[in-house]
Amino acid sequence: MKNTLKISNLAFSREENHIFKDFSIACTSESVSLFEGKNGIGKSTLLDLIAGIETPSHGLIELNNSVFQNGQQNIIPTESRKIGYIFQDFGLFAHLTVKENICFSRGNVTDQEISIITSALGLDEILEKDIDKISGGQQQRTAIARTLISSPIIILADEPFSNLDEEAARNIQRFLFNWVKQKNQILILVSHNSETLIEELKQNTIFLG
Repeated sequence: MKNTLKISNLAFSREENHIFKDFSIACTSESVSLFEGKNGIGKSTLLDLIAGIETPSHGLIELNNSVFQNGQQNIIPTESRKIGYIFQDFGLFAHLTVKENICFSRGNVTDQEISIITSALGLDEILEKDIDKISGGQQQRTAIARTLISSPIIILADEPFSNLDEEAARNIQRFLFNWVKQKNQILILVSHNSETLIEELKQNTIFLG
């Protein structure tokens, strides 16, 4: 059975700037949802609202009829929303190794589970390295691995391929698309340039602004 994230009549403002007004949409595990638009239009803010990092003035956010947010009332807190978030700035812990970062959100992960993901993302050779000793592209792949290992229902991805070269980006995009299909996960992507994405990630494109 498909998973469905539903947003109804969402409104959010910042310093009298109305970013969303009566915004409604449904995102499902049947196809990737891609939010596209110019910088500053509210793409990342929308992800933060879904995650519970930002609070709307009104509107409903629900997953499979389980209400996350009802207006300003936070029904289900961020840590309980079964959401994995690939942040644009990675959000990694500098004092931990690559492997420790990947496993941080889930303590009972097996070596086999780690290996499936890290092999596909090209991280096997650097698992014991400190985060500040690896490249930006490797950090981005580590952030993706950490999100996948947490087994979320919803994956929020804010420009998740921006630090990767074209070939690596396309390989990881195909892996990510196949992964969420297999796991029946909702993947919500944010991008300002969809030309760098494979077609499978653009099946359900929503333009903001």
